[in-house]
Amino acid sequence: PVLAQDIQPISLKDVRLSIWPEYDDLAQLEYPSLLVILEGEIVSDNIPATIRFLVPNDAVLYLAGSGPRDEYTGATPERKASDITGWDEISFELKTKYFVIEYYAPIIGQPDRIIPFDFHTLHPVNGLKAEAQEPRRSKIFSVSPEGLIRSDDGGFRYHTYEYANVSPDAPLHFDINYSKADLRPSLGSSAGTGLPITVIL
Repeated sequence: PVLAQDIQPISLKDVRLSIWPEYDDLAQLEYPSLLVILEGEIVSDNIPATIRFLVPNDAVLYLAGSGPRDEYTGATPERKASDITGWDEISFELKTKYFVIEYYAPIIGQPDRIIPFDFHTLHPVNGLKAEAQEPRRSKIFSVSPEGLIRSDDGGFRYHTYEYANVSPDAPLHFDINYSKADLRPSLGSSAGTGLPITVIL
């Protein structure tokens, strides 16, 4: 029975992927960065369970742990190079059926930003919703492939996508491009200062 539990495959469902360029700088990186949030639910009868994800090797991991988000419990992921060039594998013990991951990755270009974004999964995904958020003060924002556009009460615009299934051998790819003259994120002040932007100026 123990061996049977160890080899039981894990799959994911109701996954939400948020791709938010220059949203904030909570990690205090002091350079334009892409915030990626991944949250959802595992399909497994065995909890706790060890779960694995791929992140870019230049990503700064901000948090990873068990959800739901309003009851988040952090974990200490193990991180190692994966078999995919440019990607690291992280793993941690999930104590509930919900997972939450956030990381920041550097954005290339000034003032024209170029973000070739890939989503790799190590577990099959049944139902994924993705969204790319337009940063405030950005211009000529585009995503390929094109998605449906919606807005929220905070004035942000999103390019949204839905996928019934995503397999480990068929990653998703998005090309995000836009122009932005300043280095300030959409929310908050400059990193590491704790002062309002108007005071800094």
